Amino acid sequence: MGVHETCALLTAPFALRNMIRLGMNAVVMRDLTDAMYDSKEWPVVSHFTGNSLMTEYIETYIAPSIVCQCLYRSEAIQI
Repeated sequence: MGVHETCALLTAPFALRNMIRLGMNAVVMRDLTDAMYDSKEWPVVSHFTGNSLMTEYIETYIAPSIVCQCLYRSEAIQI
């Protein structure tokens, strides 16, 4: 299970931006996402770095993120 950050989370009609615009509280579960990223295009970085850059953008400008463990552990995980 997982979604592409660049397609489903940002640009689809049900995406985060629309959810936030409609007043919903949204959180990204970052270990279930992946960036649809071509490492041969700008910025020329590895796929994993591309994922990190995309997650950082989402956390900075759109919504916070968590990891799966936050759902079933009693204490919050600080990353």
